[in-house]
Amino acid sequence: MSGSDYQTNPPTHNSKFQERGWVDIVTVVLIWAYSIGVTIIIAIVYYLLNRITWLDQLGRKDRHRKNPHIENMIAALSKLSLEHGTDKHGVQRYVLAARAAEEEEDE
Repeated sequence: MSGSDYQTNPPTHNSKFQERGWVDIVTVVLIWAYSIGVTIIIAIVYYLLNRITWLDQLGRKDRHRKNPHIENMIAALSKLSLEHGTDKHGVQRYVLAARAAEEEEDE
């Protein structure tokens, strides 16, 4: 937005730029308004989808019942990390390995 002067090609092709290369304030306001409008629409759709009870219960018979198998699997996966290396033949491989002790302490 700021900096040295530059010329658009052709000079009158892009009318949204001012003489010194700055963007017109109306364009900035329109982009902000569009972004806020999209965010509001997404929030309304999210709210409406959460109001549908059968959609909220989809995939689970009882929301209060825990599934220890899934919880144990997620806990085990959280202790793994993806390591990238090259074997003796020069082939690059990705391997699942246990996390280092320093990485586990950070969480």
